[in-house]
Amino acid sequence: MGKVTRVTGIILLCMTLFFSACSKEDKGSDTERFSWENIRVGYDAQPYFDERIGNFAKAENGYYYLSEDYDNTCTYLIYFDETTQKAIPVCNKADCTHSANESCDAVFQWWKDGIGNISHIWYYDKCLYALVDKLDSQTNLTSCEIYQISPDGSKRTKYIELFSADNFSVTAYCHRGYIYVAVDYEKDETILYSVKLEKNAEPKVIYDFKGKYATIADYQAYEKGITFKCYSFEDGKPVGHIKYFDNESGTITDLVEGLNDNSYRIIDNSIYYVKDKELYVYNMDTKENRLLYTFDYPIYLSYDGKYLYGDLNVGYYGLSGDLHYIYVLDLEGKLVDKIKVLSMRTCSFGDDKYLFQWFDLDENLEPLEIPFIKAFDKSQIGTGKQEWIELPNTTSVK
Repeated sequence: MGKVTRVTGIILLCMTLFFSACSKEDKGSDTERFSWENIRVGYDAQPYFDERIGNFAKAENGYYYLSEDYDNTCTYLIYFDETTQKAIPVCNKADCTHSANESCDAVFQWWKDGIGNISHIWYYDKCLYALVDKLDSQTNLTSCEIYQISPDGSKRTKYIELFSADNFSVTAYCHRGYIYVAVDYEKDETILYSVKLEKNAEPKVIYDFKGKYATIADYQAYEKGITFKCYSFEDGKPVGHIKYFDNESGTITDLVEGLNDNSYRIIDNSIYYVKDKELYVYNMDTKENRLLYTFDYPIYLSYDGKYLYGDLNVGYYGLSGDLHYIYVLDLEGKLVDKIKVLSMRTCSFGDDKYLFQWFDLDENLEPLEIPFIKAFDKSQIGTGKQEWIELPNTTSVK
């Protein structure tokens, strides 16, 4: 994509006018229970693969996504308009070529000008927020910060300083004006924090989890707060506990323990979860446990308010590229569709309209020199069609 055209400029101007500045808007009350039927964009967490991949954010009329340019050690911020099905770099500068070597609003240079590597983005209250990791010369993570980014890309502000320490890892989640961050300082302790999305806000400890190889992950919006999962080893075996944090009362309760799942989704009073290759549903009222479906390989589970989705679990590499599918099931475990993808990467499941997939293999299953991303219109599910929308990455936006 060459210089910004008049059409692109108009699109960006419309984005700017529509989103305005990062203005405050009444999104609702924290005391309201989360509902899959009424997810509020810019307020509620979105059903993305964000706690593990984190490179998509849903706005009112489209999606922001991150695309890494490893050759130039930078990341591009791009916007996909769901109505026009076009994607453009988020840059409001006239005649900008969107080169990694120039001052482009869409380009985030790693470790330059005080900006580190962007690993997550969220959209809340008409603003973008990014989790930025900064590394020292030995590539040990030494600080973690939240940046606020205007929707047109023209303003970046260091908003919240989270942590400064050696050798820690971070998983994060954004819901109703709070970012939840689990920090592994050492192998047998993980601390879960919450931080309100206000400038210079201080993180507060929610839960201190200790155990053999203690880990906190898999956040989900639920009731008046979030759920999260604590993993540890007991007697040499992994044990998982799903806990619920009520943001109104500040209390934490045990929701269920002993499922030892790969991933889960809570829908009404039921927990849908995958253990090894099998999909189960656990009724929290009756304590009944039912097997619904058996996948061909270990998967990560998601839900968009209508369908359950299964895709390659992170870290599973024992699959040939021609056998990679995204599974689509109804809540009774009936297979609705299998979406074939030539990729060894996991997808971003998306909302009820689109999912997104990086493709990194050609038709001969050989690795592509430059992977590319495509969007899948979910209205095709169950129709037998697979028409993908190719989106620009860092090579095609220049």
